[in-house]
Amino acid sequence: MAVRVGINGFGRMGRALLRLAQRPEFGIEVVAVNDLGSAEALTRLFARDSVYGRVAEPVRLDGEHLVVGDTRVQLLAEPEIKALPWAELGVDVSRGCLRFAPRLLHRSEFSAEGRPFAYVNLKGEDKTWDLPPDSLAFTYCQVPVCYTLADAPVITVEWADGRKEFVRSDSLNAEISSSIFSRRDEVARLIVQVPRQAMRD
Repeated sequence: MAVRVGINGFGRMGRALLRLAQRPEFGIEVVAVNDLGSAEALTRLFARDSVYGRVAEPVRLDGEHLVVGDTRVQLLAEPEIKALPWAELGVDVSRGCLRFAPRLLHRSEFSAEGRPFAYVNLKGEDKTWDLPPDSLAFTYCQVPVCYTLADAPVITVEWADGRKEFVRSDSLNAEISSSIFSRRDEVARLIVQVPRQAMRD
């Protein structure tokens, strides 16, 4: 699963990240770019960089979207970072922090009865996790994640050394996120309480 990101500031580093995202081996999907420059100028700068050269894929501007080959990236010009609509765009990484804020899931996708979830861990071992009722599971960077329905967002981080850490938020801090991204096998699994009101009926 590709990591979906939003880029705030489309300078040379931001443009370099979008170029990397065109290569599937990096597993990055850029869904939005926020920059106060004109859309036309940003498109020209990305297509022909004085250091990196021309982008291999065709680049064009289509309304509020930068189109790179078959990829569409929404262009934003929001001066206040707190006002950026990353959650609405389904972005799960912002400023280096992993965020769990599903908005498109239906309640029917959660299993009413607990059932086992099979996965392969970072050591290549086959594992099974007995899930609780009203849950669904998936892996992220080979770390198993269990969504459970609740009244408020809380993330339980189960560390490989047996510790448990409770994060009363829908986001992990940069340190924990980095551990997961780097696949250091320090985080054994995550239990994410998802607010019921955020689900679709």
